[in-house]
Amino acid sequence: MKIVGIFRGFPGLGRVVSGVGLLNQLRERGHEVLGYSYMQGVEVLKDYGIPNILEKQPMDSNIMEIGLNPISKVSGELIGKILDINPDLVIIDGEALLVSTLSLVFDRNKIISLLNPTDLYNDSLPESTIAFYKMHYLAGGTAIVHTPKLDENILPRENINCNLHLINTIIRNDILKIKSQMENRNIIGILGGGCANSSENFYNSTLEIGKKIIGVAQKLNKENFIIYCNDKKIKRVLDREKENIKNIKIIDEYKNPKDIYREAKIVLCRSGRNTVSELLYLEKPGILFSSKGDFRSKEQEKNIDTVISINPFKIRKSSIDEPVDGIIEKINYLEENKNRSVEFIPGNERALEIIENILRGRG
Repeated sequence: MKIVGIFRGFPGLGRVVSGVGLLNQLRERGHEVLGYSYMQGVEVLKDYGIPNILEKQPMDSNIMEIGLNPISKVSGELIGKILDINPDLVIIDGEALLVSTLSLVFDRNKIISLLNPTDLYNDSLPESTIAFYKMHYLAGGTAIVHTPKLDENILPRENINCNLHLINTIIRNDILKIKSQMENRNIIGILGGGCANSSENFYNSTLEIGKKIIGVAQKLNKENFIIYCNDKKIKRVLDREKENIKNIKIIDEYKNPKDIYREAKIVLCRSGRNTVSELLYLEKPGILFSSKGDFRSKEQEKNIDTVISINPFKIRKSSIDEPVDGIIEKINYLEENKNRSVEFIPGNERALEIIENILRGRG
């Protein structure tokens, strides 16, 4: 069977990495897979060797807060490509208007939306915005909401015209394969997929998290630190900040997650859904920050509270305003509790089961 995946390529890589990982698992099951993403997401497709169905990239003016402008030239060509390919299934993550527009010209029963819980409900948004998202994200035949903690209360109850599934977070299969290969050598900072097209608050808080990690490295000078920022502009600023600190490196290009997590003994990072779920699955100790003054901040605060409720021994909460000594205290707590763990079962097999049932006509 032929499957196309389309994944929003900004502001981070959360939409891309789980979707591309799922495509890769479908390829391992014998399906032909193709993809489309843009900006940071292109590198993920290349890393997995998944063919990109359209080399063109949208202009900044045609990328909105909710993704691609569906009536832009690039989106028109993208939809045309899908119609020419005529795949058995299209999986879309993060492109609300593309879901609804494609469903007008393509069999909606062959369209799956991959969703965050906050795609359907976020109490920091106006009711009109929530209604807008619900209408467009649920325009396809199937929607899969994947989240670290199952809670039926997050699902809408009325006016649903698609098959709606709630499962544990889909984790990229690189992560699934490395759990037994941990080296646990370095303290790792992960600043996300980059700051292209991000808000000024997101950019500034990313810098502040990086600077905070550098401050921790300066005091814990017997530990080795690596910061992954995937952003050359961020790296230039942080390089100046760490100029005389020898026990820290900063990486500004996309790295496969297996190369990041394998050597991590403690992770300091933002608290996107994918990252917190990966820490839970790998049983990695982590200190989590939320985006400050950004529309993601409430969602990430909820993510932190959720994972702490699942595994309080391996996860601690911090903020960019916390003193370095406070973060070091949390690192010591994590070291003391590193052997205490709670099993987390990813939603991959359930997602694959849903997809295979659709392909067999039983969806």
